[in-house]
Amino acid sequence: MILTLLITILALAGSPEWETVTESEKAEVLSKAAQAGARDVSADFVMERHSPLIDQVMTTSGHMSLKGRKVLEWTAGDRKDVIAMRNIDLSDTNAVKTTVEKDGDRYLITVFPVRKTLKNAFSKVVIEATADLVPESVKIETASGDWTLLIFKNVRYA
Repeated sequence: MILTLLITILALAGSPEWETVTESEKAEVLSKAAQAGARDVSADFVMERHSPLIDQVMTTSGHMSLKGRKVLEWTAGDRKDVIAMRNIDLSDTNAVKTTVEKDGDRYLITVFPVRKTLKNAFSKVVIEATADLVPESVKIETASGDWTLLIFKNVRYA
C-alpha cells in the first residue's frame, strides 16, 4: 500500500503538462490515428491488471499483432488468443467522446463511450502516443473500478 502511494506521488510530481489541442489539431490527430490504425501493427507488451478488490497487481508480458484492424493475436507465455476486433472510429461522436491533449511532441488521447454497448465494455480509454501516433501505453478503465495498463515496446507497422 505504501509503495503504491509512493509510486503515485512520484508519478504526479513528474507527470507531463498536458494541454488541450485546438479542434483543427484534434481532427488532424484523429485522422492520423485512423490512418495508423489501418495498418498492420505488432508490439511487445507488459500488461498490468489492477482491481480495487485485490491489492496485488497482476502482470503479464507478451507479444501482440493486429492484422487488418480485424484480428488481434495475443501471446503471453504459453497462452495464445485470437480475438475478432470491432473498429471504433475515434471521431464518431455517436459512439465515443474523444479528447486530445499534447505535451511537446507527445499526445494523450482519451476516449469515453457514448453508446450503451461500449459503456458495458469500458468507462474510459487513455492512450499515450508519440508525435507519429505510435502508442506507448493504453489504460482501459471499467465502471467497476478495475483498470488495465498496457505498455508497448518495439512497436512495428507493416
